[in-house]
Amino acid sequence: MSMRKAWTLPTVLATLGVATAVAVSSARAQTPEAPKLIPIEVTANDYTFSPETGQGHGEGNVRVRYQDVALDADVVDVNFKTRDVSAKGNILLKRGPYEWRGSEVAGNVGTKHFTFGTFDVKTGVWYGKGNAGSHLSDGTAQVERTRLTTCDLPAPHYSVQASRVLYYPDGKFRAYNTVYRVGNVPIFYWPVLAGDTNADVGSISIRPGYSSDWGAYLLLARTWQVSKEVETTARLDLRTKNGIALGNDTTINTTYTRTEIGLYGMYDLDAPETSDGYNRRFNATDWRGRAEVYHRQELDQHLTLRANVDYLSDVDMLEDWYHREYARDPQPRTFADVVYDAQRFSLSLGATPRINDFYTAVEKLPELRLEMPRQKLVDSLPLLYQSSSTVGGYRLNWRDFDLARPAPLTDPEDYDSLRFDTLHMLYAPFSLADRIQVVPRAGLRLTHYTDSSETAMTEADLEPLYAVDDPYNWQSTTPISKDYDSRGDSLTRLAGEAGLEASTKFHRVWPTVTNETLRIDGLRHILQPYVNYTFAPDPSEDREHIYFFDEVDRLTAQNFVRVGVDQRVQTRRKQRIYTLARMQSYADFHFDDANNNGQDYGTGAGDLGNKIEFTPHDALKAWVTLVADLDTLDMRRAETGLLVGRKDGIRFSLAYVYRDSYYPRSTYSMGSSLVDLTGEHGYLVREYGATQSAVGEVWIPLTEKLTGRVRLEYDIEETELARQVYELIRDMHCWMGSVAFSEDNGDYRIMLMLYLKAYPSVKVDVGS
Repeated sequence: MSMRKAWTLPTVLATLGVATAVAVSSARAQTPEAPKLIPIEVTANDYTFSPETGQGHGEGNVRVRYQDVALDADVVDVNFKTRDVSAKGNILLKRGPYEWRGSEVAGNVGTKHFTFGTFDVKTGVWYGKGNAGSHLSDGTAQVERTRLTTCDLPAPHYSVQASRVLYYPDGKFRAYNTVYRVGNVPIFYWPVLAGDTNADVGSISIRPGYSSDWGAYLLLARTWQVSKEVETTARLDLRTKNGIALGNDTTINTTYTRTEIGLYGMYDLDAPETSDGYNRRFNATDWRGRAEVYHRQELDQHLTLRANVDYLSDVDMLEDWYHREYARDPQPRTFADVVYDAQRFSLSLGATPRINDFYTAVEKLPELRLEMPRQKLVDSLPLLYQSSSTVGGYRLNWRDFDLARPAPLTDPEDYDSLRFDTLHMLYAPFSLADRIQVVPRAGLRLTHYTDSSETAMTEADLEPLYAVDDPYNWQSTTPISKDYDSRGDSLTRLAGEAGLEASTKFHRVWPTVTNETLRIDGLRHILQPYVNYTFAPDPSEDREHIYFFDEVDRLTAQNFVRVGVDQRVQTRRKQRIYTLARMQSYADFHFDDANNNGQDYGTGAGDLGNKIEFTPHDALKAWVTLVADLDTLDMRRAETGLLVGRKDGIRFSLAYVYRDSYYPRSTYSMGSSLVDLTGEHGYLVREYGATQSAVGEVWIPLTEKLTGRVRLEYDIEETELARQVYELIRDMHCWMGSVAFSEDNGDYRIMLMLYLKAYPSVKVDVGS
């Protein structure tokens, strides 16, 4: 028995609920043992079905859907019993990450096994074209005589031709007998190519350019995802002035551990040397390198181990080859610690040795630390408790210069001591009229040293030590008139602090204020004024006889009040609170005399600080920071900037930074947090020199696909252009490329960058 009906509607639904109902009802009229059909969904302009054989035939806009298989074609034959399917004309087959297109396909939607004639396939960011292919039940695909590319053009900019390619379900692929082509021009042959269709896995980096320091250079890197846990990068750097350098970076991640290993080395043909055999006052070396290992391990839910070893061959290694890292931290640390984090305390045992003797470092061998965050000790009492305690062996090691200074000039002497330090603070918060929050505080700090200096060291005496230790000031003739000695006895210092912080909050809402252009949906103004008073009498021991390891050793009297206000203007955007503007202001008033290196400030006004941030729109941001002497209104530090524009249009920014030559006044609290808009306050204050600089940057779309960029950094004090960058960025459909020229304090570079848009990590780049 057969059925045929030519439908006039454009599409007919032939699901199990339809096809089975017709077939089963017809079958029951003849025999009660008719076979049960398989649930496959089919739609077509014209469709016929045979209940006896389970065979369906569709023509015109045919769609077949079964589990995770989607098949579209002009003509499809499908057997509902065996699940076999064959299709012809304008085929699109989708399953998982694959999209196959071609003129014919045959297979089984149940086993997910298909074979193709001439085809196009897309998986991840890759496009393939070949003569024959198959998709296996486990998700593996095999294609013959194919071309691969990430460029979705009929004539791709580049491609890889292969005799056979295997794609695996995890996104990896392996290609055999590959030929790399740019356009139709073959570039080179490679027998086996392994890759990944996931754009986030693996990378190729090619960095060509020219530098006045390096000469012409080519920096090559290749990253492999060795396994789910291991990623490794091999480096080969070629510099005409310096020679060949090799490196490797490997990262190992497991459920509870992370390990990072970095190795880099070279025989430098142009090693830095300021005099015969010496780089400044260090022995010059031709063999240069770096070895770094970082390991973090969760020993259990609360216990964590961290360790880092960072060995460098010479004092210039980081600055010469790791510019960005050097800008963040010019002196890497070697350390190891074990931290136990509990709900109410944190206990750690750590060590910080010095392994690079051309650095000045405070060694901690070892240090035990107990931290207790602010918390209630007794529920019935309105008191909060906070503490921090450390005990350890501390040693300050000045740089070990290899070239001695000419007599009678000398270098600073190392010093060391065991130190026990414990700080305990109590807080008694309460409210006034349910609006004003008041937090009185009081605390004591006890510090014991096994050794001290009989010679008193003032801040003026410390300055020559810093000057002599400066490796860039290696020809300095600064004499050291005084230095720490080891003739002092053990001493115990007691320091205290009392204070009070009061704050409140006011707000006003304008819910009906709206502006579509500025995307304002209501306004709210928050005003948070506060007063913070700090009193700390002179510690029981003069800091001038205490060895200086960190700010704990430089405690001095404090008696000041800070009056401030924090303001925010907010609106709603996308159901979230968005801050349009923020202003932080404060003024310090001191009640005792302060003397910094002979400068007597006396009592009265201190700093007046203001910071304003204005971000009314995604394409507009402005900021101003001003810190002045409230008594004389002399400007101490100023910074202002403006950023206008979006990433897809004209965009420019301009910033100005000014700092006066001055000694900042110490404002420090052991028990509360204070906003520091300069980063130059605390117990340790030093004279800061005058600086002025302006930085401007502009991005200009020259055409639809070409953008220009200019960045200029001008040193106003030196009246010179400190850095300049000129760059052209071109969108080349499948690629993004740029060419740039930069000059940085006499070092100039010509640079090229090129990267695949589908694989941003596969690039020709110039950053170093």
